[in-house]
Amino acid sequence: MFETVSSGIQRAGRAWLLFVALLVAGCASGGLTGAKLDGMACAELNAEMSRASRELSSLAALQANLDQRQISRFLVGGERVKTAINERRGRQMDVLRGEEARIDAARKARGCGTS
Repeated sequence: MFETVSSGIQRAGRAWLLFVALLVAGCASGGLTGAKLDGMACAELNAEMSRASRELSSLAALQANLDQRQISRFLVGGERVKTAINERRGRQMDVLRGEEARIDAARKARGCGTS
């Protein structure tokens, strides 16, 4: 019986460390400025749009996955960590959406194709 309780506590500890690691690490975005976009060719703009879209899709999938996870009640602060991670991902997604909008505006200004 004590082995079962002990292994449950170890799993909870690993889950806690995973949440903290995800919270601290995050996905850093490069942050495109207007000056960078002005110097890019259409192919580079298309590549940046592809990168931003992939990152946005990845973050959305991770956020949906975390939303579906059930946090054990005995894991103190687990729900707060889950909420903090999702809020951070939401902010990252907002930044990426802004990047996509700036890239799209730069592509339209240059007359780049959408391929």
